[in-house]
Amino acid sequence: MDNIYKFRASTSVQHLQHLNNDKQFYSEDEQTDTKQKEEVCLKQICKAPSKMSHFSQNLTGYQTDDSDKDSPKNRQKGPTSQKPSKFRNIISGIEGDIEGAEEERDEDIQTQKVQSNNEDPYNIKNQANKIQQRMKEYNNQQIQQVKIQRDVNSDIELSKAKQNIQCKMFNHPFRHLIYGPSIGEGTFKKFLQLTQRGLIYSTRCLKGPSNNFIKTKMQVLPEARIPKAKTLLLDLDETLIHSCSSREIYQTCILAVSDQGEEARIYLNVRPFCQWFLQQMSLLYTIYVYTASSSAYANTIVKYLDPKGLWISGILSRQNCLETKNGFYIKDLRIIGNKQIKNMLIVDNLTHSFGFQIDNGIPILEWHNDKNDQELKYLATYLMEAADQEDLGVFNKNKLRLLDLIQYQFD
Repeated sequence: MDNIYKFRASTSVQHLQHLNNDKQFYSEDEQTDTKQKEEVCLKQICKAPSKMSHFSQNLTGYQTDDSDKDSPKNRQKGPTSQKPSKFRNIISGIEGDIEGAEEERDEDIQTQKVQSNNEDPYNIKNQANKIQQRMKEYNNQQIQQVKIQRDVNSDIELSKAKQNIQCKMFNHPFRHLIYGPSIGEGTFKKFLQLTQRGLIYSTRCLKGPSNNFIKTKMQVLPEARIPKAKTLLLDLDETLIHSCSSREIYQTCILAVSDQGEEARIYLNVRPFCQWFLQQMSLLYTIYVYTASSSAYANTIVKYLDPKGLWISGILSRQNCLETKNGFYIKDLRIIGNKQIKNMLIVDNLTHSFGFQIDNGIPILEWHNDKNDQELKYLATYLMEAADQEDLGVFNKNKLRLLDLIQYQFD
């Protein structure tokens, strides 16, 4: 156990050391006013009746998205005396001039064709193109099977829902935010309250960074082996997996190695249908993990979930998040330089995590160890339908109606 806490401490201390001299999220003349506004907003949100922690209780011993010791989740209530948090300014901006590139590209293509005909007497490139075409055809066949399964799942879901859910729950205006066919009323209410708090915080307290700052965080992510038009970003902790201590019930134990070579054991539970979900969604989307955890932790988990790298194309970790002055980590889709926001969806159990792009966000019930959980199985049905849409943000906004939840009054 000593190694576990050394691993967490080393990553946390490193992170805080870097924060001291890096670029701040807001300009200096906005600090006082913005921080006071955010603290007032947080106090208002905390008044909602619930025994839950501010956003999600930290049960792990690692630098996960819920475990930073300086985050509001582990902080005592009341005003903080710490200095405002700062962002890490690590990544250089990406610049380029693409004017006239298309004309030059066409000329290059013609030149390459002539050269390939002269230098490739055995037609190797043509054979490679045929193989790639066959792979696309095979992928399209699999996609059709996924869409057929979507319709079957929808029928099964509706049938089970009518049988298992109380009439009050079935007719609830936000029942669609829980994807599985059966859910307890208490769990459902807690989930709605947590989601509502995240939405209130996002709409009333968050203030977006400047475009120049976004450029400093810009990332170009690797494409899938067979490129997809749509992109799916998935949270790790309490969404796909749950990491816990050795004293809790766990499914497996894996070894994580920090950047400094220190080792720590991660005791892990994997959400039901997780790998099936990744396999199915990889046929329709390019999948990335976007987590507020440390990169060493995220890399270890992803390697365990997808050891052959068939489903997950890349990872965004804590250094790719935007940190607010109160210590929340926000996942801003604008930092992804080679994707359009209209083609992206992000799934997270903490709604404030996608607070800058609420229309593109899908909240999911947080998970720890429930073996009967079916959220990923039925979320897949929703995502299969979404993959056919031209603008995922518009589709998701109209379907989930998250902003309407802000005004919802609980009994």
